[in-house]
Amino acid sequence: MKKVRWIEQSRLLALLALVFALVPAWLAVRTYRDGRQKDALVYQTTVKVLAEQLLRSFERHTYFPREVRQQARNLDEAGLLVGKMLPAFSWQERLPHLLAMGYARREEGRLMLRWLSDQRMPVAALGDDLRRLDGVTDALKAAPPSDPFATMGCTIDHDRMLVLLTIPGAAPASEPRGYIVAWVDLATMCRDRALELIRDDVLAATPQATMLASSDIASFVPISDGVATWVARIQRGTGFDKYDAPTPWLTFIAVGLSTLPLLLLASLAGRAARLNASLEAEREVLRQQRFFTQSVSHEFRTPLGIIQSGADLLDQYAGHLTTERRREVLDEIRDNTRQMTAMVEQVLLLGRMEAGGTTCQRERVSLFAVCEAAAQRVSKAAGGERRIEVRAPKCEVMLDPLLIGSVLENVLGNAVKYSEPDQPVTLEAAADDERTTLVVRDEGIGIPSADIPRVCDPFHRCTNVGEAPGTGLGLAIASRCAALHGGSLNIESAEGQGTTVTISIPTKAVS
Repeated sequence: MKKVRWIEQSRLLALLALVFALVPAWLAVRTYRDGRQKDALVYQTTVKVLAEQLLRSFERHTYFPREVRQQARNLDEAGLLVGKMLPAFSWQERLPHLLAMGYARREEGRLMLRWLSDQRMPVAALGDDLRRLDGVTDALKAAPPSDPFATMGCTIDHDRMLVLLTIPGAAPASEPRGYIVAWVDLATMCRDRALELIRDDVLAATPQATMLASSDIASFVPISDGVATWVARIQRGTGFDKYDAPTPWLTFIAVGLSTLPLLLLASLAGRAARLNASLEAEREVLRQQRFFTQSVSHEFRTPLGIIQSGADLLDQYAGHLTTERRREVLDEIRDNTRQMTAMVEQVLLLGRMEAGGTTCQRERVSLFAVCEAAAQRVSKAAGGERRIEVRAPKCEVMLDPLLIGSVLENVLGNAVKYSEPDQPVTLEAAADDERTTLVVRDEGIGIPSADIPRVCDPFHRCTNVGEAPGTGLGLAIASRCAALHGGSLNIESAEGQGTTVTISIPTKAVS
């Protein structure tokens, strides 16, 4: 009897063929599923990035009418009717999606447009009743009655939004004097070629009147600056390289080409990682911008209040004040003006450094004189009550006096600000043929270990500063000034144990 070999058994061969057929089919299905997941992740990430960019653009276009409202508060009716509240700069160039602005007031149950700026396209005419536009009446009813500075937004059609900003009356509870109105073109904002994702046709965006449920081909994202809200429909563009579904023949070559799906997945993962990094960078820029606005507004509020109070006092009671009291008020105004000027100069200095507009101009200076002058300026700024001990040799070194003065003033200013009056602050300096070293020590609140890696980032403030004033620019400027000398700034600190800042600068400039 002839022995049947396994290779001759049809059923066994069929089973083996089925097994080998299922393996590439499983790999193809697995590859397809992973590809869909990666594709969905890339799409979700790009949608978030574009939504953030649209929000920043929208906030920029609604911030300007708020500034116009501030100007309008100080004008009489005649000034409002000729548009004197509009700042003298070309807003048409800087705000490409702002169609027009105007002034309206309530008259016998109507909202009449009494002044209108230049228009990019016809949106209204003088004498129009704005209540006839869709959503305006509802927006006015929804405004909080207790808010004299209410801001409202309503989408008057799919492509445009009308923003209304209340001009408060003379008394807190009185009727508004009128409204600053602004038309924003949402359609052109969604087609803005300045946005990379739109310019490269990665995504396409269109404004919508209402919020709909997201589908497989589009996402509906609310864009809101906290007051006005509109909906953007975001979908894939022709430049979005979507991962295609596996074709039937892929099941037969998936094993041989198994590296190809892996390479595609790796490429998609890398792309998603880059987009995530871009999103994080955009979020960080937005965080810094928002913190800068909040911080500078907070820092300006107190000196501006003192200046306003002093000016009002001199205006109303100048004849009743003694000469000495008038001098005190004027000194307060000058001191707070200088404080605001110093903050603006810090922001401008950092901007010039970031743009590469600042260079190191070394010259021969006395090391002791530079240190002593910086210590005296910081002590004077602190009210003259803080003494800074300076230990420096009376030798000459090659430094840029303006940059090194900025380094010392910012570092010493932090040491004085974040330590108690009875805690010592010292400045030690040394110089040799290779480098100049400056060391500032204090026994103040110190820096938490989690904040040290970012303490020199612009606008970053440590978590333990509490209500102490500051903009988070001091150490950022100091580190960049040291870098312009070709040197470095090193920080050693522990929370509650003080801080030591060491500035090391090479004797010769580094090319």
